[in-house]
Formats: sequence, structure tokens, C-alpha cells
Amino acid sequence: MRYKSGYKISLQALTKLLDETPKQLKIETMQAICTAFNCKLSDFCEVVSDLELIWDQVIPSSAVKRPSTDDLNQFKNTD
Repeated sequence: MRYKSGYKISLQALTKLLDETPKQLKIETMQAICTAFNCKLSDFCEVVSDLELIWDQVIPSSAVKRPSTDDLNQFKNTD
């Protein structure tokens, strides 16, 4: 990856990215991945709301279809 993008990332850090869902990811790292693998961010990353994440953790996907983001946003605390 360093050869193609000029960004140095340790084997340990790269392995962790592949094995676990990161809680955060630097823009610089995402750009280096896209450059090195000739891809777009949308090829490997999806931005979802917290409500969608909670829904996916609580409700099995086989049980019922997840509501749209707009539907889930109705339940946000508006205070």
C-alpha cells in the first residue's frame, strides 16, 4: 500500500481493519486504501445512522425488514 499510495500502514493495523469493524477511520487512511486498491469509498464503506446500527443489533435481519432511515428518524429524541 505504501508503494501505490505513499501512505505507510503497519501490517498489524491493516490486519485489524480487515478483521474488525473500525469505530473510526482517518480520512488519510481511507484515501490511501482507495488509491492503493483503485476503488471508491462507497465500494467498502457505508455510512448509517446510529438508529440503523441499533436496529440491526436488536432485530435479526430475517425477522423483519429494517425501516428506512426516514422512518427510524421519527423516533429520535427531539428535545
